[in-house]
Amino acid sequence: MDVAGTVCIVETAGAGAPERKLLALPADHPSGIALFLREMRVDALVCGAISNGLLLLLNAQGIKVMPFVAGDLETVIRAWFEGRLPDSTLLMPGCGGFGRFGKGGGSAGNGKKGRGRAEGFCLCPACRHRESHVRGIPCVKMQCPVCGAEMVREFEGRQ
Repeated sequence: MDVAGTVCIVETAGAGAPERKLLALPADHPSGIALFLREMRVDALVCGAISNGLLLLLNAQGIKVMPFVAGDLETVIRAWFEGRLPDSTLLMPGCGGFGRFGKGGGSAGNGKKGRGRAEGFCLCPACRHRESHVRGIPCVKMQCPVCGAEMVREFEGRQ
């Protein structure tokens, strides 16, 4: 994402088929990309590889990021609208079942739970806002979309 030249913005509001716009991204700095996407009123970003710095900048702008997705654009858009993301068949090679950076613990098909597991929730300790955890994005790397505080992980009703 950090070196992408273009972005496909899909308008989801309104009736009928979603409108698509292919736009050039600023090539200056990750903060320019984050500000551009905020100005374009992007709520969520589905992308391939992304640096931790850009991920944090996008989260700070209130943009939810689903990283490490690969595949044909139409297939990815269809999966998004069908609620099938994250989808293991659309993960970048080497990213399946591992944490945010593809190293360390995780569920690598051995049935053991570890870092990067999808169950649970992200909870804001300040305002108690709660969101489903997105696999690969640690809750502590997310800012609450309501009050901006750092989120924490919650499993089955406990922090």
